[in-house]
Amino acid sequence: MPAVISVSLNITGGFFQNDTYLKMVPMLDICNIGPKQCVKDCMLHYGCYAVNYDNNSLHCELLNHVGPYYDLSIREGMHFSKVNDGWMQDENSCWPNPCTGRTKCVAAYNKQYICVTYDLETPTDKFSCGFETDTPCVFKDSKQDDFDWTRHSGNTSSVDTAADGFYYIYTEVSGPREYGKKAILTTEATALQCSNKLVSILPVPYEGEPGTLEVFAGGKTSSLTSVWVKTGVQPDQDKWKSAIIDIPQFCNPVITIEGVRGRIYKGDIAIDYLTLDAGACKTRR
Repeated sequence: MPAVISVSLNITGGFFQNDTYLKMVPMLDICNIGPKQCVKDCMLHYGCYAVNYDNNSLHCELLNHVGPYYDLSIREGMHFSKVNDGWMQDENSCWPNPCTGRTKCVAAYNKQYICVTYDLETPTDKFSCGFETDTPCVFKDSKQDDFDWTRHSGNTSSVDTAADGFYYIYTEVSGPREYGKKAILTTEATALQCSNKLVSILPVPYEGEPGTLEVFAGGKTSSLTSVWVKTGVQPDQDKWKSAIIDIPQFCNPVITIEGVRGRIYKGDIAIDYLTLDAGACKTRR
């Protein structure tokens, strides 16, 4: 087998469309690289036609199946680029890419190359929290909140408030809790991978006026941003009872769930069940 070497490629031309991205499942995720390196990796992977790049988390998504017509979504800090829109590099054993199929081209000595197989399927870790037992959950009480979530069964101390499950966790907002105080769950102690989907069943009071339930996400080295929120009485109370929340992709992500006390004590917010799907992140070596 030819010896693998590291080649410095001069990538020129091309452009990124700022604050936009193409919403699709990436063929691969790569963490902690720059924008031109992101383009370079797309050139080396057969079947990659475009990239999404997150300038805040240095997260690169390699995209395939990008046709002539596509709609871009807006997100601050994201950048989209099609590789065939002017990007060029010095001619070498891997450019133009000689590989085919599910492979990445790796340059070798004497103008040789190796086509290394990679997997298009993204493995996932799945975390579930049903609260029927006291088994530790991927979401743990934060040390930065005002009070903790309480595991309970049956009615809460606030009359006529209860969740649907036998056991659940809830925010007890009776005294001495004050308006605006927060109970926070966080995944900070868990090393999650890049791609996440939070599937939650969130029963709330049968009577009363709940405060706010909000989900935040971000990287461990960046600030968290809100990705989902519900506040107060909803015209359709069923909107409180379940949610499937797509979490933007971050490298080394953290997800938090905040329950905020509303204006009255009949406003307990309960979480009966949580699942979190975490997809793989390919970290550059």
